[in-house]
Formats: sequence, C-alpha cells, structure tokens
Amino acid sequence: MMKTERYAAVVLAAGFSSRMGDFKPLMKIGGVTVADRVIALFRNIGIEVIMVTGWRQEELLAGIDRHDITVAENPDYATGMLSSVQAGVKKLPASCESFFLMPVDIPLVRPATIRRLVTVADSNPGTILYPLFRSKHGHPPVIPSFLSGEITGWHEEGGLNNILALHKDLQREVPVADSSVLADADRQADFSKLLRKYEQYHIPDEEECRAILDIAGTPERTRNHACKVRDVAAALGRALAEAGYSVHADEVEAAALLHDVAKGQPDHEAAGAAILADAGFSRIGEIISVHQELVDDIDSVDIETKLVYLADKMVI
Repeated sequence: MMKTERYAAVVLAAGFSSRMGDFKPLMKIGGVTVADRVIALFRNIGIEVIMVTGWRQEELLAGIDRHDITVAENPDYATGMLSSVQAGVKKLPASCESFFLMPVDIPLVRPATIRRLVTVADSNPGTILYPLFRSKHGHPPVIPSFLSGEITGWHEEGGLNNILALHKDLQREVPVADSSVLADADRQADFSKLLRKYEQYHIPDEEECRAILDIAGTPERTRNHACKVRDVAAALGRALAEAGYSVHADEVEAAALLHDVAKGQPDHEAAGAAILADAGFSRIGEIISVHQELVDDIDSVDIETKLVYLADKMVI
C-alpha cells in the first residue's frame, strides 16, 4: 500500500510565461486549467500540494478550482526558478520525507507515473528519483526532504541541478511508460502538441508501447510477433474503414503491439490487461484481455477487439 502521507509536491507556478504569450497556469486542456490538472494529479491520491506563486498571483488563485493546497508566495520570482524552489521547500510539512518537484507547465503526467514513483520511493527512502522515459529524465523528480536545508541555503552559482549533482550516490532512475514526463508547454506550439496528446490520452503512442514492453521485460521474439500482428491488424482496419466501418485505428495498433506483453505468465491475457490498467491504459487492456478467445456473445465484442483477435490468429 502506498504511504502518500510521507510525500508532498512543490508545484512551481510563479514564472512569467514569457515565451507562451499567454498565462500558462490558467490555459485549459479539456476544459480544466493546467494548474488544476497538476494539483489534481497529486491531491487525488492524497499528496499535499504546495503551489509557489509570483507573477499574477491574484489572477492565478482566482482562476483555479482546487484550493485544497498550501500557497507559497515567492516575491523574488523574477530572479529565477531556484528562488521558487526555495520558497516551496520552506513550506514543506514536518511529516514530509520526500517531495515531488513539478513545474506547472507539465500538465499531462499520468497518475500511474506518480503511483510508480511513490512505490519505488517507499522501498528506497532517502533517494533522489528521476522518472525515465526512453533514456531521458523527466518530471517530477522525487527529492528527499533532508536536502531541504542545503536547497534553501544555496547561494552558489547554478540552480537545483547543481545541488542534486553533488549527490549522485543518491540518484536512481525509474523507467515509466509515460511520454508526458517530457512534455512541457513552453511555447504555443508545445501547447498545441499537448492538446493533440490529450485527444488520444487513453492510447499509448508507439514509444510508450515500447516502454511498456521494456518495463515488462517482454522478449524480443514476442515483440517481433507483435509487430507483425500490428501490421496485419492495421491493414484489416484500413480495409474495413474503406468499406464504411468505423474503426479506431490507433487503438487497434497499440493493442496489437501490446497483446502479448505478459507472454509466459499464467493467464497472460489477464496479466497483460492488468499491466496496461496499472499504466493508465485500461481501454487497451480491455482489448487484449480476450485476444486468445472471444466471448460467446460475439455481437457484444467491439470491432477493435475483433481485429486484434483475428490478426493474432493470422500471424504464425
């Protein structure tokens, strides 16, 4: 069981949004402000949020829906991000053993990623954790609270990265199947990408599929089979679409790539579906959960599930 009371999240929302041309914290994705999305990411699993404010603070606080947070005002926000980190760290509760550090402009990180980081942190207290996606560090890192004094007292050149670099022995990478740990909204073009990502949020993209397979330790031979199944399923889907049927091609391709993610485990269909549900992709898990044998009431089975089932049977 996760022990979320040990953790807090410092959300950095004090900056100028200068390259965006808009006020980033109050921009909306799916009708919800960026700031509310980040707050909910942590509060919904019981992690306390300290939101650091600065530029346009009154507008920000008036514009968000979630107020079950602690506000840390940073009057020195114009001096750079480190001052905001320091302002947030000073507000950490005494019970906090480690804290997440999250810029407000990274709004689509998955709850499954936070749960995974908490689970690893529970087993590795006192470590600095970096979510890792396809060999790149993302956000939010998890930082032990015993570094708070060093952070708040830092007056040397450089920011937080310089401080953490002094503690390489504490650092650990945590692979995650979440490309959104790398997806910030620095400019309008970045925000447009986030909007497109949100439209397909329930479907892992190809890189996320690879990350899921990596984390699960799926053998190369099984992956090669899955790629062939994906190609066949995609071709069948295109043919049906051309004939006038409605087919969600991206769901089909993702499910085909991942249908044997748990191959070798007992009841690998159910095991694979559980892996995908845990990663935040329940819909894809539903499709692969019956890829060996469809239910008797075939009319109740959606077309995407049928396509993956059929393609798997066509590939030797």
